[in-house]
Amino acid sequence: MYLKSSSWSSWLLCLMTCFVGLIASMETNQMSMIEFDDNSIQETLEQSEYSLIYFYSDSCKYCRKFDPTFENLSILYNNDKERSRFQILKTNARFNKKLSELFKISKYPSLKLLDYKTKRIYDYEDDRDLQNLIGYIDRKLNINPNYDNFNTKVKYVDDIKAFEHEDDDANEQLVFFMAGYLPGWEDYKYPAHYIHQLALDYNTVEVIVVNVEELNDYELLSKFGVSQFPTVVYIKDERIKSYSTKENEMKLVKIKEFIENINNESTGSWKDIQFIDTKHHEIHHDNDYNDEEDDEIFEHIEL
Repeated sequence: MYLKSSSWSSWLLCLMTCFVGLIASMETNQMSMIEFDDNSIQETLEQSEYSLIYFYSDSCKYCRKFDPTFENLSILYNNDKERSRFQILKTNARFNKKLSELFKISKYPSLKLLDYKTKRIYDYEDDRDLQNLIGYIDRKLNINPNYDNFNTKVKYVDDIKAFEHEDDDANEQLVFFMAGYLPGWEDYKYPAHYIHQLALDYNTVEVIVVNVEELNDYELLSKFGVSQFPTVVYIKDERIKSYSTKENEMKLVKIKEFIENINNESTGSWKDIQFIDTKHHEIHHDNDYNDEEDDEIFEHIEL
C-alpha cells in the first residue's frame, strides 16, 4: 500500500509539527537544567551568591526517582533572571571526583546549599519533594519560585467528556474529587501541593483533579458514585476503587498506601463504573468511615 502524494505531505507536515513541539519542550527543560563538572567549578559557582547542588550517580535508583522532581525545581528557579542571587545545579558525583571531595559526598543522591561568599556548605536532609524543597529555599534564602514556569502532569477536569475517550497511554487513573475551600486544597494548582509530587512518583498513572465547585453538572459524580469530599477514585480497566476519610484533609501517607496496595483486598473490591443516581443522596464533605492513625512509610534506604 502506498500513500498518495497529498496524504504523504499531510502526514509529513503533521510529523514535523509534532517534532518541532517536542524539541521546543525539551529545549525549555534543558535551558533550566544547569549541569557542571570538575572543569568548570569556579566559573559556575561564582555566578551566584547561593547554589543548591544536586549530586547524583547514573547507577543510583534513588537518583532516577528524584530526577523528575529536580527538573521541576530547576524550572521553577533557574528561569528566573536573578541567577546572580540563586541557582540550582547538578553534577555527576561519581565521575567528578574533585566536586565530590570538595563537598564531602558520601551518598547519592545528595543536596548541598553553598554560600559562595562565606564558602559555607549546608546539608539538605529533609524529604526530597517539591513542597519541602520550596519551603527550605524560602526559609534559608527568602526566595520564591516562579510558578508561571511550572509544567504539571496533573490534569484538571470539570466535565464528564474528559473520561469518554480512550487513552492507551493512561491505562490507570487516580482521580481526586475535592473542593477548593477544604483544608489543604486552597493551593492545589501550585507545585508545592502533593498531587504534583504524586504525578511524578507514579508516572504510569494519570493524576486527575475534579473541583466540584467548578463542575458543569453532577453527572460526573454520578458516574463514579461520589457523594463525599474529598474522595480519591482509582480507575483501572474500566473498574474503580475509592478511598475517602472522615477528615476533610487527606493525608499523603494514606493516599500512597491506597495506591501501592490497589491490587490487594485491603483496599476493597473492584466495582464497575456505572451511573448511580446521586439526586437521592445527600452530598457530604466527610463520611462515617473511621480512618486509623497514619502508618509509618517504609523506611527510605539509600546507597
